[in-house]
Amino acid sequence: MSGGEPRGVAAPLAAGPAVAVAWAPGAVWFPARAAVAVATMLVAGCSAADRPQGERGEEVYQRYCYACHEGEGIGSRLTRRGLESYETAEFLYAYNRSFMPYAAEGSLTDRQYLDVTAHLLQRFGFADADFELTFGNGKGISLRPGGRPE
Repeated sequence: MSGGEPRGVAAPLAAGPAVAVAWAPGAVWFPARAAVAVATMLVAGCSAADRPQGERGEEVYQRYCYACHEGEGIGSRLTRRGLESYETAEFLYAYNRSFMPYAAEGSLTDRQYLDVTAHLLQRFGFADADFELTFGNGKGISLRPGGRPE
């Protein structure tokens, strides 16, 4: 915030996509989406990073995937056999990132896509509950029958 602007008044953003902004005490500007995430973490009493990836992924799944894949939506019910067709965790992540959620493809953060993919790996027995999926280890995780991370 420059010195001539009154406190608490939104300043126009630099060139780029239109983004709603929120103002925090101390004249710090950040996207409104971040404000909601920060408020949620404060209410929960911990940061998202303090929680296991699979737990974070389950929340993403419940919010963005459940209605189509387990409710009355148009998505097919997810099964271990269905996930095996993706061959690796990296390919499953890439598919999710490119095509999900339906009609809002690519709308989640990279972390949310990693988290929900890790949740699916854990839920269907491809990974242990403490497994952390990263951009570096997804290729080595086989989803073929009997596939488990090392």
